Amino acid sequence: MSNELTPIQPQPQQQITLQDQMAFAKAVCQSDIIPTVYRGKPANILVAVGYGAPLGLTPMQSLQDISVINGKPTASASFIASHVRMAGHKLRIKKDEKALSVTATIVRSDDPDYPISVTRDKAWAQQMGLLNKDNYKKQPLTMLTWRAITAVAREACPEILYGVQYSPDELHDLDTNSDVRAEVVDDEQQPSRQKRRGYGSRARQNPVEQAEQQPQACTPEQAEAIFTMLRDCGVASNDEAEQVLYRLTGKHGLTPRLVGRQDADNLLADPDFVKRKIMQALQEIRKPQQEQAAVVDTTTAEPENTDSKEAE
Repeated sequence: MSNELTPIQPQPQQQITLQDQMAFAKAVCQSDIIPTVYRGKPANILVAVGYGAPLGLTPMQSLQDISVINGKPTASASFIASHVRMAGHKLRIKKDEKALSVTATIVRSDDPDYPISVTRDKAWAQQMGLLNKDNYKKQPLTMLTWRAITAVAREACPEILYGVQYSPDELHDLDTNSDVRAEVVDDEQQPSRQKRRGYGSRARQNPVEQAEQQPQACTPEQAEAIFTMLRDCGVASNDEAEQVLYRLTGKHGLTPRLVGRQDADNLLADPDFVKRKIMQALQEIRKPQQEQAAVVDTTTAEPENTDSKEAE
């Protein structure tokens, strides 16, 4: 009997129709034992379930483990760490309590000779403006550990995360700005203050936020693979391709060559699942057109010529 560990693969979920998903969301949103953000919001439940499906999560697991913040899916760092190990990669953590430094290293199962490491320490926290946050004051080593784990997972194996690459705390960190002060203003003063706050705001954004706004473009090979996948699924025009890519990425105006590197990694990580999504999107796109064509056909059909019959 072998003692080697076998990576746990997410179990394929039974495909259910959109109507079934909507019925599930409408029923569950009335519950008072689900997370507050989903109560009374069936659309949010559908989105969370959609993000959790590629990760092998059941709908209820998705509601517990996935949080969508400002349109971005998030999960806990422990959840991300577990998926790294389930995929067969090695995750190692090295902590230095005195120096307040944590280094997370991932050794990929398919490339063991080149480990990838990320370090998070006090200097990094200071640069990000996190030293005054409660979670850093109370448990700095724990916070740095989680940040190191999620950062190295994004860099070493983004294909297993399917877009769920940040923890909720990290997205809140991106909103941190050390020169922001809360103040109460009169309604008459508010417009001018809003203008002053907006002016120069791009220069005050932290490096992580700027990187998020300028995603790296996909490679020509990735663009060709995405184009081939769309064509094989029956996408017949540039307009259909744009609409399908919007449904897959949530971004308007995309062609295969304009898809970002991260989105391309996610789309090509599980081609079979993405192809099913493409064909589902095509059905949704074409259904109104088919219904309209059917209505036009019935209203413009020529009436039967009864003159000859009456003459007989």
